[in-house]
Amino acid sequence: TAAAAPVPRQQWQQRQQRKQADERRDLRDLLGAACAALGRSASEADAWAQRLEAEWLSGLPQLRCLSAEDWARLGLPVGLEAELRRRVSLPAGGLYGVVGEAPPA
Repeated sequence: TAAAAPVPRQQWQQRQQRKQADERRDLRDLLGAACAALGRSASEADAWAQRLEAEWLSGLPQLRCLSAEDWARLGLPVGLEAELRRRVSLPAGGLYGVVGEAPPA
């Protein structure tokens, strides 16, 4: 297979911005589904999404990397934490592209 052609920095930045926006949307979707499964409202899901984003957690890969101590520091309701942990432990289903893609020189 041939190596991919270098990507100009602007295109790389645009791709990274789209990826970050997708990850934030995935996080909000996850919180919405978890809250709905627990009989909670969409407004509560939005509030918890803002809480996670305030902790600079903006995507599912970051949630998957949290330790038990990290989860405890978030101060989520126990039911929500358990539901989120269960959901993020499921296979990603190909939601993300190349992890750790480096910017072009």
